[in-house]
Amino acid sequence: MTEARFLVGIDGGGSTVRVAVAAPALDVVSQSECGAANPSAIGREVAATSIRETMRAALHAADHAPRQVAPYGIGEAGAAKSHSIGCSRKVWRTLPPRALVVPRAED
Repeated sequence: MTEARFLVGIDGGGSTVRVAVAAPALDVVSQSECGAANPSAIGREVAATSIRETMRAALHAADHAPRQVAPYGIGEAGAAKSHSIGCSRKVWRTLPPRALVVPRAED
């Protein structure tokens, strides 16, 4: 039997990280939030820890393991800025595999 894959969305803001876990039918089954996630402002290690811990809390609340997560999306404050893209990439590499990172397009 194929195990259901859950979806995770991460909003890594300058003041708050928000993580939502959704069932395959897109019903949100848990949410979690924590401190900031902008590596340019708070440092790479602190940002990575904040995102990881918030993701872990949301998965725990949903009673799901990271292996049950399908590819997921991350939006992170400052990630598209030329001076912080390298730092952000280092943060993303510390997260569970399968992240899909799409920088915000500037108008």
